[in-house]
Amino acid sequence: MLPLVQVVVAWPWTTAASCYAGYVLVLCVYRLTLHPLAKFPGPWLPAVTFWSEFYHDAIRDGQYVFRIKDMHARYGPIVRISPDELHVNDPSFIPELMPTGKARREKYRRLGQVFALSQATGVTADHDLHRTRRGALAKMFSKESVRRLEPIMRKSLNTLLVRLAEFRENGKEVQLLPMFGAFTSDIITEYAYGFNSDWMAAPHFNEPFFHMLDGFHAFSAYAVQFKWFMPLFFMLPRWVVLRINPGFESFIKFRGQLSSNIANVMKDHDEAKNRITIFDEILESRLSEEDKRPLRLLQEAQNISVAGTATTALVLSHMSVYLLSTPRVLSRLRAELKRAIPDPAQPPSIRDIEQLPYLEVVVTEGLRLTMGTSRRQTRISPSDVMTFRDGDKTWHIPPGVSDDWFISEMASRD
Repeated sequence: MLPLVQVVVAWPWTTAASCYAGYVLVLCVYRLTLHPLAKFPGPWLPAVTFWSEFYHDAIRDGQYVFRIKDMHARYGPIVRISPDELHVNDPSFIPELMPTGKARREKYRRLGQVFALSQATGVTADHDLHRTRRGALAKMFSKESVRRLEPIMRKSLNTLLVRLAEFRENGKEVQLLPMFGAFTSDIITEYAYGFNSDWMAAPHFNEPFFHMLDGFHAFSAYAVQFKWFMPLFFMLPRWVVLRINPGFESFIKFRGQLSSNIANVMKDHDEAKNRITIFDEILESRLSEEDKRPLRLLQEAQNISVAGTATTALVLSHMSVYLLSTPRVLSRLRAELKRAIPDPAQPPSIRDIEQLPYLEVVVTEGLRLTMGTSRRQTRISPSDVMTFRDGDKTWHIPPGVSDDWFISEMASRD
């Protein structure tokens, strides 16, 4: 033992490097031979390290989704894309991945690091905690509750039509995404916090919101790779953050505005003001006091505001482009709407609009064609074995393994 101690004392850095190299070697061998996923097909490099994904997403600017597509072309519908993650390219696997009923599924914490929203309902990993938090929101997002938003939606829609008329009179182009983003943001802001953000009146609608998302997404690969990245980033002085990423200033302002919104809602709720918002409902719910802390509510606000603005605006934008580029569909839709709304000054209720068959088809198709998120839809079965059948072969996916799914045709390079 003495000679060994002397070597360590004489060459501490060499010894440390040798130990680390040995650890890495053993870890690689384990992941390739003894790991529960070692039997699944796929290239060896992603199987031994997360750095492969980081390289394609951070260095090659978001190309890992296409790398996964190439893996499927070579290895088949199920591949191992990271040390602890499988990827399935087969829609028949969806009921197994996201079952209804009492089956337990959890989310992959590593991908949830992107938005630093580990406590928001939408990215809560634990099955039971997610169920509890979702229960506090379920009432406010029921169809009946959304129908009660009709006065708010009509007000925003009238403003939208006025702005469109202005663009037509001036002969200017209109950017659909910021326009619909302003429309959806005004509605979700009033529903969530009790006031209208009035983005519809802004000259360029809420274009800064989408610039903010772009600046934030520039860090997504780093946030996934390093769990400490986003928390550390929020702790840095503002001037340092802006020096690293100038586009992040919008996100800082966005979080500041959300913090102010939450503080106002909590103050008004304590004063028992007569209104019902999403966050009033959360504060009235049976959630623990821990889940009603301002920091937790801030993450919930960020999730609701982004999801309620960006994704809905994207669907509306895609539907508009599709209708304008497909005259046959647009003509048929207009004919149905003219029959249902002979006098635009007296529009029917939302409940009546919902009964229009062709409009329902158009909306459903718009939802189908719009990719809500480009991130993998990951789920983990904490206790049960998931089964995937690939022709004559049946794969048994062990509990605790992250598994996800997407349609490779949607990941086109064109």
